[in-house]
Amino acid sequence: TVLVSMSSPKFVSSDDRNWRSEGFDACRADHTSASSHMEWCISRRDQCEVLAVEKVPIDGSGLPSELL
Repeated sequence: TVLVSMSSPKFVSSDDRNWRSEGFDACRADHTSASSHMEWCISRRDQCEVLAVEKVPIDGSGLPSELL
């Protein structure tokens, strides 16, 4: 579990390479050229705080059990 702090996020539909230079501290894209899924980018690592590390059950195939 990660807590992310942001004060000025930008929301876009696809790739955006200028969000940092425009003064945003995070950007969420509905999809990117590399992924059909939603993606978040965070400007600085100090915006992220790890609260917990959770074990994911994995079966014999190496996949998390909820994906089977």
